[in-house]
Amino acid sequence: GLIHKTLFVWVMILAIPFLKERVSAWQLVGIAMIFGANFLIGGFKGFRFNGGELMILAATILWAVENIIAKKALKDISSTTVAASRMIFGSLILLAFIAWRGGGEAVFSLSGTQWMWTLLTSALLCGYVLTWYTALKYAPATYVATLLVPATLVTNILSALFITHAFSLTDFASATLYIVGAAFVILFAKRAAETSPTLQTIARAI
Repeated sequence: GLIHKTLFVWVMILAIPFLKERVSAWQLVGIAMIFGANFLIGGFKGFRFNGGELMILAATILWAVENIIAKKALKDISSTTVAASRMIFGSLILLAFIAWRGGGEAVFSLSGTQWMWTLLTSALLCGYVLTWYTALKYAPATYVATLLVPATLVTNILSALFITHAFSLTDFASATLYIVGAAFVILFAKRAAETSPTLQTIARAI
């Protein structure tokens, strides 16, 4: 989980040279807090640095590259068009891979219930991608990627309420870092927008 949660770090590394985004020192403090919140609840416990984990790291970096490419495309294309293209071409690639692995027959033998859940989760994914690309169109890529990470806080709270029925001191410390870190990112992104005409839309929206 920690490897995937470094996505915003890779996006920031790529966004500064390729998108000319600026990140203030206080925003870096907020980003460090959010990363620390993830590290606190997971850390490197269980890491083996094996092939599987290297593949997760490669996928995370590729997702960061996607953020940069999408941000470039969204300058001239609507978020709906870019999101639809991503979903359609992504689905075609997945279907081609399934067919290549000899699983095409399994796809067409799904039951009605299985198709219902497939379509439902696909609709949720479409909504997520559209929302994400819309945010990416109007906000800096680093900002959007960073604010995806605190979603882990929601997962932890739901887990504490319905699964573990406990909220430890570590969970509390992690939640605090998430909240304070996100506040730093939002606050100082807004201040940066006040000095940058291209970010005025973001400042008014926050």
